[in-house]
Amino acid sequence: MANIPLTPIIPDSERDIPGFSVCDIEATGWVNFLLIGLAYKKYDENDKCIGKHYEEFQDISEFCSACFEDDQPNNIFFAHFGGKYDFSFLINELFDDTEKYFIHGMIPRGSGLLCMSVSTFTREKETKDGDQVLTTTHDGHFLVAKRTISFKDSSAMLPFGLKSLTEDFNVEHKKLDIDHTEVTKVTPELSKYAEWDHWGLYEVLEHYFRWPIIRQAGAKYTMASQALQVLRTFIKHPIPSLSGDADSFIRQSYFGGRTEIFKPFYEQNSETSMLRSFDVNSLYPFVMRELEFPTRFRFETNQYMENRMGFYDVEVVVPDMYIPPLGLKYEGMQERLIFPTGKFRSVWSTLELNYAISIGCKITKVHRGMVFDSGGKIFEDYVNALYSIRQKAPKASVDNVLCKLLMNSCYGRFALNLEREKLVFDHGQAGIIPHWDIPSKKDDGRIIRLATEATSLDTSFANAAVAAWVTSGSRVHMHKLYNQAPKDLYYTDTDSMKSTHKYAKNDDDLGQLKLEYMTKRAVFLLPKTYLEDTNSPIFNMYDSKGRLRTDSKTAKKQVMKGFDRKTSDFTFEDFTIALEGDMKRLAATNPRKFATLRTAVSHGTFLKLLEESPRQIRSRYTKRRVFKGGSQVYDTEPLHIKNGDIVNLDKEVLKKWKKPAYQDMEHIAHQVVHGLGASMEE
Repeated sequence: MANIPLTPIIPDSERDIPGFSVCDIEATGWVNFLLIGLAYKKYDENDKCIGKHYEEFQDISEFCSACFEDDQPNNIFFAHFGGKYDFSFLINELFDDTEKYFIHGMIPRGSGLLCMSVSTFTREKETKDGDQVLTTTHDGHFLVAKRTISFKDSSAMLPFGLKSLTEDFNVEHKKLDIDHTEVTKVTPELSKYAEWDHWGLYEVLEHYFRWPIIRQAGAKYTMASQALQVLRTFIKHPIPSLSGDADSFIRQSYFGGRTEIFKPFYEQNSETSMLRSFDVNSLYPFVMRELEFPTRFRFETNQYMENRMGFYDVEVVVPDMYIPPLGLKYEGMQERLIFPTGKFRSVWSTLELNYAISIGCKITKVHRGMVFDSGGKIFEDYVNALYSIRQKAPKASVDNVLCKLLMNSCYGRFALNLEREKLVFDHGQAGIIPHWDIPSKKDDGRIIRLATEATSLDTSFANAAVAAWVTSGSRVHMHKLYNQAPKDLYYTDTDSMKSTHKYAKNDDDLGQLKLEYMTKRAVFLLPKTYLEDTNSPIFNMYDSKGRLRTDSKTAKKQVMKGFDRKTSDFTFEDFTIALEGDMKRLAATNPRKFATLRTAVSHGTFLKLLEESPRQIRSRYTKRRVFKGGSQVYDTEPLHIKNGDIVNLDKEVLKKWKKPAYQDMEHIAHQVVHGLGASMEE
């Protein structure tokens, strides 16, 4: 695994800017192709634009040919959210032309693709030095690349819709509006819409690559990698990688923010009483700026050393308290994070353990510990510089967008999972695991298999201790806020909370609270599933087709994870009845949608439209025990663990849960390495 340190680099404002082209597909009914465009600019040796090119194709094969023509100058193509849409069309076309194109370098990202490469090639009996050998055929020939084009998803750098990007970056070609439900064929209106999309994205990416901080550091193609590259221009000394057993051990303590319901129902009972929604101003950048960080692993121990930075596999006793401080990962149908009382075991940082001890928790046994040297405040200059720029920038500006992204994306890149998989086509090569059979769309009886191949990024930097320290520090910071008025807290989600307490607020400084709005009544059913009736109309409204209404706002805030906003407009009464136990009111139909690549290939195709599907909340909140207190007011208590079992939750619910297998540390390490643990990279 990783042995590559993160080394400082000198900022250079004369670094080359990558040449690139952009493409975008328009279709009707999501899967019926209409057109694809190709846009790029040409520059001379003095970086002066000497020509613009845009071309529209109503045949994907013609587009593919144009990509490899000599006068098309670039080998990098961007498509915005292409990994979830456009790339599926391209693979569908290229898949059947294996005598001309070779698809490789398919890196999964979620259920789509981060990037992929396409090469033209020659078939050779022998190879020469410098040849890029794509594969070896069954008859012993080599496929040698002639030209390779990399298709990249630009949303990995800028994870916002194109409309907001073109407005925030104030480019010439701002995204136009069109009613896609009315589009059935290529029209002049659609052609203009597509062309403006291409140039809008191109101009946004020009701003991105030419932005001084990014240009001085050098361009990368995900925001996490870009943030790490920019950090290198601020650090003074190399930061070592963490590998092997130490990496696996530390990752057990690496999990994200806290999302919990403490009181499921709120209703204003006086004119002065209000439920206040607070956000912490840049929680993770605040922690990054304030703390020193463990960087170099020193030694293992079986004694707890509270004055040294480290991570410990320990048994703890958490006494009765309304909001316990230590998180514990349980596995059921999906992993859940609970914060119980009682006696239990896991891996935490000394940052969290020392804080827990300070409020009454005890360590009863140390199973294993890893001690680190401090690398100092490695993020301090980085965060201060970016935040200073952001404070002076308008909200809708390149400076604000990029500074915010860079500040929030950097720490997660330290926990890059070096063991991963890539998608490949099965050519009979060793080391692959075929998963899906896809028949040729030419109806010639030919079947090609799509497979996964394990790969190791052993030349990349990673140090999970740094990332785990950031998330640990963030949870401690939030718990200190909770504990100012624990009984007044209703809900929390990573860096925000809803409380009746009148916290001091400060909108201008990192780590301080911002009062977002106030609420007259609210129902919290599940994490990220709630409805609020606020005291002013400040939230966006959408019409029946899901389009943003510009004529009015609403005082209702409805958050429903997994529900489509176009088909799930519920009332406060619906939520209240669901809280009482009747979940049938919260039923909706999710509309038809485009299947991402992984879903489509599981159905034996690359392009698939998923039909309408029913959606209903069926589960109850189980991260804490919900009960009715005096005057029938809802409240909760933390889950309690005794003799390894949760003793205050319904036994039928617990049947779906598994206890943490802490005695089987190799099993846990295997899960983490293979992506089942918390991963916050790209």
